[in-house]
This record gives sequence, C-alpha cells and structure tokens, in this order.
Amino acid sequence: MSERRRRQSPPDPQPRDGKLSPVDTAWLRMDRPSNLMMICGVLVFRGRLSAARLKRVLTERFLRFPRFAQRPVERDGAAFWQAADDFDLDDHVVTTSLPPS
Repeated sequence: MSERRRRQSPPDPQPRDGKLSPVDTAWLRMDRPSNLMMICGVLVFRGRLSAARLKRVLTERFLRFPRFAQRPVERDGAAFWQAADDFDLDDHVVTTSLPPS
C-alpha cells in the first residue's frame, strides 16, 4: 500500500473502530505498489446520471455505514479500522465519458 494510503496513526491506547478480520488483514498485508489490493467498481446506467445525484445516492446508501468512511491502519502488529476524519467522497467518485462507438 502506498505511504499516502497507509498512514501510521499517532499512538492511541484503544483503537476505537474495531479490529480487522483475518481476511481484511491478509489483504492489507499483501498490498504493495506493484500489487494493489483495492476493490473498484463500475456502474452502468440506462441513461445519464449526474455526478451530484450519484454522490447523493452513495451518501444515503453507503456512507450511512461507518465502515465506508474508515481506513485500515497497523500498529504493533495489529490491524484495525480507523475513522478517516478527512474522508471526502469527491476523492472516490471519478466521472469519465467513453468515446462513441
């Protein structure tokens, strides 16, 4: 995982957001610049959908679950989820247009 994405947090005696599952821990530890262990998604719609509407739907349906605004961190050999206080949906939603066929 890149240094930008895998931040070492300051010491915190009790991680407040929960320990990673063994599977999530394995994925985190396999992540390298040459082996990115990230999940991407492609959504296909019948018609046009504005970026603003998509962000509203993601906010309503995904971000209501705290896990979607957390990041994995490791400390002292343990991995856990921590709230990403600087989370910004705009960093995760990318719009593009495909060339006409």
